[in-house]
This record gives sequence, structure tokens and C-alpha cells, in this order.
Amino acid sequence: MRKFIRDTGLLWLILHGLTMPVFGQSLAESPAPQGQRSAMPDQAKWEGVRAPLAALIEEAERNNPQIIAAKHGWRAATQVSSQVSTLPDPQFTVQQFAVGSPRPFAGFTNSDFAYIGFGISQDLPYPGKLRLRGEVAKRDAEVERDRVEATRRLVIERLKAAYFQLAY
Repeated sequence: MRKFIRDTGLLWLILHGLTMPVFGQSLAESPAPQGQRSAMPDQAKWEGVRAPLAALIEEAERNNPQIIAAKHGWRAATQVSSQVSTLPDPQFTVQQFAVGSPRPFAGFTNSDFAYIGFGISQDLPYPGKLRLRGEVAKRDAEVERDRVEATRRLVIERLKAAYFQLAY
């Protein structure tokens, strides 16, 4: 019962938002009779007004936060394949070794064992692993695309159920 009340309340808000531009003015702009405040519409005023189901579905597809989040997740997943199929970043190192004093670069003049070392290293994965990682990431992106479609269908199903329950 709570779900039905929540869905019908959401549907009423969507209907209210879609039907108001048809009349040309919102409730806040409509003139109120003298001595009365028109904060909420009367039930009799909205009895004959119906929004087409296609317009409600279009509105839900554009503004539903679940659908928007799923689309953002899919867009992010499409970018992962290029990231995982490239070589890792190279690593640069600088190392100094001084003998005798804890101060940096202190023992270079009096010791043969003091040195400064520079290095670079690059991880090279086994041949074919980067390509396989890219393919796995592309398949994950396809799964995310299917998840977007499943979320969209679920939202539309709930909207249709609330619409027809309200119409009944």
C-alpha cells in the first residue's frame, strides 16, 4: 500500500508538471479568489485532465535518477578498455648512498663507497595480456549497457503500473 501511495504521488507530480504548460500558467501564477489561497489544486479541477502515457515515459527516461546513474556508469565503463589495454606508467628513481654522516650528500669527498644512482623501470606484461584485459573491459561495458536498458524498462514498468492503477 505504501508503494502504491508513493507511486501515485510521484505520478501526480509528473502529471501536474506535464499538464500545467497546456493551460499556460502554473498554480502559483493563477489568480486566487478574494480571501482564498490556492496552495493546492482542487480535485474537481483536475478530474478531466490526463497526460498521455508516452509523454510520461519520455519524462521518466529523461529525468529518472536511476536511469541517469546507469547511463553514467555505462559511459564510464566504455572508457576503461583504453585504460587497461595500455602499458603501465614507467617508474623513475633517484637513490643516494652516503657513508659516515647522516646528512645528505655528505660522504662523497672522503669515501669510495658513496654514490648517486638514477634508474628507470617499465613493467612489460606477458604478450597478449593487455589485449585480453581490453576485451574484458569492453564486455563489462556491454553488461553496463544492458543494465541501463534493464533499469529503463523497470522504471517504465513501474510508471505504467502506477498510471493504470491510478486510471482504474
